[in-house]
Amino acid sequence: RDSPPLKEIDTLTAPSMDDARLVVEKWLDATRRGDLKTALDLVTRLNDPKSGSTLLQNIGYEITGSRRSTEKPLVTGVYQGKTWTTVGVKIDLGGNTSYPLYPVLQTPQGPRILAEIDLSASGNRGREFLNRTAFDRLRKSTSTVAELQKLYAEHQSNIESSGVKSSR
Repeated sequence: RDSPPLKEIDTLTAPSMDDARLVVEKWLDATRRGDLKTALDLVTRLNDPKSGSTLLQNIGYEITGSRRSTEKPLVTGVYQGKTWTTVGVKIDLGGNTSYPLYPVLQTPQGPRILAEIDLSASGNRGREFLNRTAFDRLRKSTSTVAELQKLYAEHQSNIESSGVKSSR
């Protein structure tokens, strides 16, 4: 109920870069505190029978991972398209570093993270498989996947050009 499903992603307009960054910063704070209620208020989901369980699973992973982090996450970039605004983040996971990309949509309830689409920059083949799987899953709900893939490529390029490698 707190995370209503999206029916028409293709008709949405991208949230502002500031609004997307703010919702992701609130999300990062909520997951670090293990605050499931607040986290659910900051996300949306696909209109798919498996969305609820996938969303809860991903939130669980986020809370577990961010509570292991020894440092506050750092926003590395905000990328805006026509439908999507994405926020790239650097997260230290106790010696391992992760570079997730959070896709944000402007819903009727305000900007929300599509947390069931789990993307992370990496040179790791396993992670790239998971990214492709997320894009394939999203393709069933929207024709705007190519735009999100372009924003992901910008994030990946930003991470690579900074000379850092993801270990997750």
